[in-house]
Amino acid sequence: MLSSRSERNEPVAVRGDNDWVPSLDLTLAGSREMLISMRRKMSWFSFAVIAARSFLQLRETRRRIIFYTIVALLAVFALGNWPLASWLEEAPLRFLFYWAGCAFLAIFLFLLGLYDFLRIIKEYKDVRGKLR
Repeated sequence: MLSSRSERNEPVAVRGDNDWVPSLDLTLAGSREMLISMRRKMSWFSFAVIAARSFLQLRETRRRIIFYTIVALLAVFALGNWPLASWLEEAPLRFLFYWAGCAFLAIFLFLLGLYDFLRIIKEYKDVRGKLR
């Protein structure tokens, strides 16, 4: 029964017929089909959540993201105050979008710092609990 499915190029059952689990198709055509089905199943929001969780796992990566956010916030703030000041003052909508972007970066930086602080406290408590 297992050999007949594999001869017809169908997925092979790993367990009994009731618990049918397809085997991995490692051919190039199989990987294309798998990527296409993954694209259809995964939304952008779920991809963003998975990416954020993977980036925020390591302390060094969190701190690097915080550093680059600080640099971006200072750069945007400096550009808006000196070279782009007259251009931003010409249209109130531009001025509003500029400050909304600055506020977004500042809030994002605050939330990253808060998350890093809470993770450090959690890691400290975990290590302290293991030592007892």
